[in-house]
Amino acid sequence: MGKRTQASVEEMTQYLRRLVTELMKANPDHKEIQSLSAKTGIDYSEDPIELMSTVLKRMNTVCTGYRNMKRKPQETSP
Repeated sequence: MGKRTQASVEEMTQYLRRLVTELMKANPDHKEIQSLSAKTGIDYSEDPIELMSTVLKRMNTVCTGYRNMKRKPQETSP
């Protein structure tokens, strides 16, 4: 995923949440899904279940990375 700042993580999380919301709609806007997929670096798939799975995995990765960013490194004893 590379090095991310807190702002970029929050932006990515926002895009991913919007993507999940759009995928859950009865009549999702496929142009919006394609746009959000591109913004998050996720390959667009016409299979909504496959795409949702990929999005949720990416959310987990982003959130885990963010938690690790916030943790202070443990001090090592001499």
